[in-house]
Amino acid sequence: MAVRKETLEQALLRTKGIHDVLDYFPRKYHSFHKIVSPSGEQIGQTCLFSGYLQRVVRYPDKLSLRVRIQKTDGFADLMFVTLFHRQWEFSSFLKLEGETVYIAGKLGCFLTDKNVQFFSVSSPIMVTDKVEEILGVTPVYRNIRGFQQKGIREAIKEDLGKQRAEIIPEYLLKKRRLCGRNQAYQWIHAPENLAQARCGLQYVVYEDLLYFGIRLEMEAREKTDVSPFIISKSPLPQLPYAGTKDQKGAIEWITDTLAEGQRADVLLQGAVGCGNSV
Repeated sequence: MAVRKETLEQALLRTKGIHDVLDYFPRKYHSFHKIVSPSGEQIGQTCLFSGYLQRVVRYPDKLSLRVRIQKTDGFADLMFVTLFHRQWEFSSFLKLEGETVYIAGKLGCFLTDKNVQFFSVSSPIMVTDKVEEILGVTPVYRNIRGFQQKGIREAIKEDLGKQRAEIIPEYLLKKRRLCGRNQAYQWIHAPENLAQARCGLQYVVYEDLLYFGIRLEMEAREKTDVSPFIISKSPLPQLPYAGTKDQKGAIEWITDTLAEGQRADVLLQGAVGCGNSV
């Protein structure tokens, strides 16, 4: 199912508060490098399988795919793939009946009847008719009602070619050994291996921490701001004696500094008995 990027952006903004599709990060990654034949030893493992889609059945709360997996001995196994709450994909899978499909998911329980084994896969990661879409490292996104994983990836792919301004200064990138922002998005959404995905996510985490640190610093500065210190009249005329030159200079400097409205640390130094208390 083709998904318009504008529609996906609206769904993300409405449900996740995300304005940019590239900020919709994968929840995990799966690495598939070969197609395997199902067996009892693989129960509970996440693998990539292939077979002929024989039938698609729609139920009120799920879709059921019956897949025939040919064996080298001339017999065939059957795999039943269950997709919960994805009835809107019925027409897409109906077009694939009789075609080869590729299923990535966790292999469930199986039964044996003579020479035929029956396997199950519930809530697969992906079901597609194009193996190149699933071989390698595949990002898995949180499901959004009305959107397939394939559609989400296609919409994100449209934006990967656009250049985005770098946020982190160059010296910090070198100091922390981080990749750039555009490279990070490329490695997060279309990694060639898991190491690239980790490097991309490392950049995003550092960027969030940098924003958080800047925000804390700004809040701290706002809290330390003080109201301008205003003296209606000089305290010196109220004293029974005239202030010395040093006393007048110190009072003038302190009052001017406080009048700026910023926090100030002032150290008044003088010998005992020279009028520091004034």
